[in-house]
Amino acid sequence: MLYQEKIRNSTLTNERKHRMRFSDIKQNPWNYDRKTVLNALNRYFTTTMPTDTFPITKKSYPIYLIPETTEPIPVTLETKDNIGYIAPKTLEQLYDNHLEGKPSFTEAFLQRLICQTTNQDAFLATVEKELAVDYLKSLTKASSAVLETYFGPYFEDLLKDTNLSSELHFKYTIKNTRTIAITSTPQNHLMQDPETNQWSLYKPFSEKDEMAFKKDCHTIRTYLEKQPNVLTHTLKLKQPLSETLRPYLEIVETLPTTLYSSNNGRRWIYDNGGYDFESDDYIDDNRYDINVPVHIEQLTKDTLTIVFPIQKGQSLLPSTQLINNQQLFRQIKKQLKVTLINNVLGLAMTSRKNTIATVLNQLKSPLVFKENGNSYRLEKGFSDTYYYFYNDDCVITFEKENDTYTYEATSALLDNDEDILKNLIHDLISKF
Repeated sequence: MLYQEKIRNSTLTNERKHRMRFSDIKQNPWNYDRKTVLNALNRYFTTTMPTDTFPITKKSYPIYLIPETTEPIPVTLETKDNIGYIAPKTLEQLYDNHLEGKPSFTEAFLQRLICQTTNQDAFLATVEKELAVDYLKSLTKASSAVLETYFGPYFEDLLKDTNLSSELHFKYTIKNTRTIAITSTPQNHLMQDPETNQWSLYKPFSEKDEMAFKKDCHTIRTYLEKQPNVLTHTLKLKQPLSETLRPYLEIVETLPTTLYSSNNGRRWIYDNGGYDFESDDYIDDNRYDINVPVHIEQLTKDTLTIVFPIQKGQSLLPSTQLINNQQLFRQIKKQLKVTLINNVLGLAMTSRKNTIATVLNQLKSPLVFKENGNSYRLEKGFSDTYYYFYNDDCVITFEKENDTYTYEATSALLDNDEDILKNLIHDLISKF
């Protein structure tokens, strides 16, 4: 008899003979006898393999343990004689991680395990999920990382903006960024696990539909191969870039752009997260701000070259939106000023952090004074947030985190000319 099966059968018999009493329950699950816990782990992580869904084609499978563990942990599922199990040595190593203060198993799981109040449903679901993942990988001859390029934002854009749909055997409906309905017979779904990012199918295809799906994947791959990995734009300047801002061209790594989508629009935009306008009384749920990676160089006094790197499977829309934006130079200039402000403010704060912390810790009521025709005000807001005003505009916010303060410049500083920003920021910080 298989060793793992012997363990399970013998321990099941013992469990029937002796159930844990209330008085045996320990408050700290790490205080149970080590051998007792390891035997329970071996029983739990040994199961009959499901044979009524996806085919079992391997002697071992890579799986992620979750939710029994504190984080997704990769292990190997061994299979033999239709029994699936995790090697006792692996479980022993995972259990002993708590001795180094880095437990792999959650305390709640261990407690339920020892008290015999848990079942194998979670582990069985993990096993079935891996069989589904392996089935899709076998069909497509592609890893989950490659499948992410197949069925990511670029795929959705292609469905909407090209003739791709007419070239495919199935209709693909993007339900959300992790679920795609397939109009096969019967209907199937592509799904991505949010914890492991692995793609799988909801059920196996028929033999006929398997061939059709393979052909669809080949077609999608052909489109992907034509996807550019970079977009380049030359921008003619209507006015020269100031010497103050020019050094920050090399520092700017992203440019923000705005895209719009509704529930019926592009799901990759819609699921990206909402953006609220600064005005409290106006929220547009269909607006989304996206930071687009860029590299900017100045070729001549009146010319900028903007390079947009494109990852495989990612949408071209954010980059093309920027390229077609008539206010692109204004946007670049704004981002350069933001970079300048953050850079100068960080340098100014370096030598004043302790002094600022002392002032903020002692601040009970607003501190107000005028100097050289300018007004300065420091006041405490809700919780541990502090506001620094310059001529009635809030220019810097401070927020307490443990024994230190984080800081952030507000958009009000952008209203100032870049040539005075350095001196202004140093002046603001020197007032502490």
